[in-house]
Amino acid sequence: MFMEIKNLDFYNSYNGRFLTSCQIKIIKDPQKNTVVEIIQHPIAKVTTITNTIDSLAKHEIKEFSVKNEICNKIKNASFSSVSNLIINLFDFNMKVFLCNLLKQFFSFFVSSLHNKKNIIWVEYYPAGVYFFEEDRYAIVSFDKNYNNPQWEHLSLEDLSKRTGYDKSNFALSA
Repeated sequence: MFMEIKNLDFYNSYNGRFLTSCQIKIIKDPQKNTVVEIIQHPIAKVTTITNTIDSLAKHEIKEFSVKNEICNKIKNASFSSVSNLIINLFDFNMKVFLCNLLKQFFSFFVSSLHNKKNIIWVEYYPAGVYFFEEDRYAIVSFDKNYNNPQWEHLSLEDLSKRTGYDKSNFALSA
């Protein structure tokens, strides 16, 4: 399993106005759907992630697409192109091994991490943020253009069951 965590101060792409501050946690496992958890930071006077979730999702999909394009170029490169990445290795067998390993890695990366249909979007408000007294989770679904979000609020236990990931994966990160 791989987990990527980043903090994001999100701005409106049209006028540069500050919208929200959140943490984005991407949980990936080749045997499961990718989970993108968007966690509200406790900052006053910003738009909530609920009101910017479609823009945040589009932002992340755009980032996935850029990474996907780079990975596809490497994945589909000829052996000689990939071997140029590791040209300083002298042993031909090591080059073959590493090239195959890189191609497998990028094949996995492209197929399982960036397939929009395999992403589960989760909205998370930690206890004490805004007016919520306890942790609040929701699975968010969108139409094909990442518009018209729909929320399904559920407990941490139910979220764990639905995603197949342990509850500890959804804890707030420092």
